[in-house]
Amino acid sequence: MENNKDRLKEQDAPLKNTDRAFVKVNRDGTPGLPQTAENNDDRKQKEADLEQQRKEALTERD
Repeated sequence: MENNKDRLKEQDAPLKNTDRAFVKVNRDGTPGLPQTAENNDDRKQKEADLEQQRKEALTERD
């Protein structure tokens, strides 16, 4: 038994984005996180590791 006083009231959505808040969305649909210096360094390290692996794979193939 649900009481009417316990029900949540329906709220109207704002007509436009007045707070200018935007979320970056990655290609897979997940929200992107803001880049910090630490995240940026980690990303650069991962890219360097992937590049090294790619180069090693090419030299092994030849």
